[in-house]
Amino acid sequence: MKRTSKIVVCCLLVLILVLGCFSLVACDKKEGGKKKAIVMVTALMSGGLYDKSTNAAVWDPLYFDFDQEGQEDLTLVKFLQLLYETPDMMSSQLFNDLVGEVMATDVSMVKDRSGEYYSSFMEYAMDAMLSPMVDFPSDLSDEDAVAAYIETYKTLGASLLYNLQQDEDGNSLNKNIVPANGYTGPHKHIAYGVMGCYEDQIRTLSKEYPDYDVVIFNYDWRMDGQYNVDLFTQWMDEKDYDEIVLTTHSLGGQICNRWLASDAKHRRMTKAFVMYAPATLGTPAALCFLNNIWDLLDPFPVSKDMTTGNSTIDMLLPSVLDAVEPILNGQGMSFLHNCSSIIQLLPSWALVNKYHEEDGIWIFKDVDGNDITTEDELFNFYYAHDWAWKTNKDGDYIFSDGSAMSAADVEEFSHPSAWEGTGKKPALKRIVAGLKEWQHSLYVNYNGKETLAADFVNSYYLIGDISKNGGNTVLTYDESANVEFHYNWDDTGSAPNKYTMGKGDDMVVEYCALGAKTEAEITEMYGQGHVVRYDHDHNIVGADFSGVVMEEGTGVKVKDIIKSIGW
Repeated sequence: MKRTSKIVVCCLLVLILVLGCFSLVACDKKEGGKKKAIVMVTALMSGGLYDKSTNAAVWDPLYFDFDQEGQEDLTLVKFLQLLYETPDMMSSQLFNDLVGEVMATDVSMVKDRSGEYYSSFMEYAMDAMLSPMVDFPSDLSDEDAVAAYIETYKTLGASLLYNLQQDEDGNSLNKNIVPANGYTGPHKHIAYGVMGCYEDQIRTLSKEYPDYDVVIFNYDWRMDGQYNVDLFTQWMDEKDYDEIVLTTHSLGGQICNRWLASDAKHRRMTKAFVMYAPATLGTPAALCFLNNIWDLLDPFPVSKDMTTGNSTIDMLLPSVLDAVEPILNGQGMSFLHNCSSIIQLLPSWALVNKYHEEDGIWIFKDVDGNDITTEDELFNFYYAHDWAWKTNKDGDYIFSDGSAMSAADVEEFSHPSAWEGTGKKPALKRIVAGLKEWQHSLYVNYNGKETLAADFVNSYYLIGDISKNGGNTVLTYDESANVEFHYNWDDTGSAPNKYTMGKGDDMVVEYCALGAKTEAEITEMYGQGHVVRYDHDHNIVGADFSGVVMEEGTGVKVKDIIKSIGW
């Protein structure tokens, strides 16, 4: 990956965490007892979260007032437009003005450790954001270190990493973090998801369809899928709608497949199920993510090779990247390894088997170079990874019989044959142990056969395909290649050869999104208008409702679908 591509990747990471703060004025519309609704369900990392004990936004965590006299709010959609349409955005006057405005922003709602208000964003960022990230305890089993950390940063609400972190059983360390449904605090944009990313859809449809409720459901995207399905079921029961058009993005498609599978009345009330870039059957990218965060980032090409041309930013970038790397490799990986939703996005056997049946190729090879050819082999493959195991307070990996093994020795158990005949099996994290059950719960048993819940309703797949523009998506993963990527400023090599790249939206494989349909089935669905392809990536397909970036946004198709069902 080129140096400039790595710069952009890291900048985008920082933008997600730091510039995910633009104030978007939300409408606190209350539903008026209408019996029909258009419902939006958010994606992985896109749902708004807040701390109910403080009423402060946690994800996204910052807030700025860009609504100054004579100036327009810089919404997510406008930011995406700048990113895609301004090749030299990072050296433009607009970008420098934006950076200057952020640095000068008053954050007087936030107090420092002495109880005084911060005077500027930079002061806040250095003390209240960067310091907690750097000081975050690397070993969450060290109770003294965790207690000391919380005591040090309690006046700052702790750090983002602590607030989002789960333990090995999938429980949130901060018990007060909840989705931003019905949020009434000062950071109103989080009711529309991080950076208000679905505001455009909700506002547009609310205006065009005043006879229907237009609502959004933010779930806790860190947590177990069934936990979120239960939240959604309770929320929908309280709404008491007769009919809905259900729209989802990414992981939201998987959550709603489970909701549809759980009760026939849910399927009857759903007049259309519109999925934007759905992660229906998981994605190989989840395995990359769990194994090595830089492995995940390296294969994905950046759509534009932007160089800053700005000596100040060029000078700052090495420092930013030096700070980002240990946080991602340390605390970031700890977060990922305990993040229930990431684990539940591992490819299901239906997706893996699709490759064998349709194309005659492997999707995964284990450390010995063997194809994964059965469902049992697939799950034993997952169970062999260190992120699947429970650990004790000393950081040792533990077996189901209670014995332990040091982290240095766990590599010898990196494939199932290593524990055959030993009587030992790894003690699996709860979410890993229940992974197979979760994947099968997305289906309905019909005539003795498992059928995806989406197949029982009027379903539409709006998907991205960046392969037309030279982009790639991770399709397969060869663990026997033993190629690792570690960030290096001087790295100019191509993607590691453990991957096969191909058709998808940079995050989700096309076959995954379409529920492992055959090519013949996909062709038929496409001809009937039930598959719509965009030449854009995963996030753009989900967020660009009005077509600011894409030539024709997802909103055009959604309105056509609403019209087709007679609403």
